[in-house]
Amino acid sequence: MADDLSPTADGTWLYTIETEYGVMDGSFELKQAGLELTGAFVNMGTTAPIFDGLIEGDRLAFNSTLRTRMSV
Repeated sequence: MADDLSPTADGTWLYTIETEYGVMDGSFELKQAGLELTGAFVNMGTTAPIFDGLIEGDRLAFNSTLRTRMSV
């Protein structure tokens, strides 16, 4: 029996974004089940669930709502 070597979105994906508050680092902790995508969005010590996640070809789409407190 051969191993399934199909690409998967599973894993922790790191990101860096530039915002009006400065540069922010975080991660997406993704879990793939067929074409469905779930997991968590992590930023500044806050975690929010990922929902309505889909995989279409080489594209990922999902929603998440993350609430943080910003000190300015």
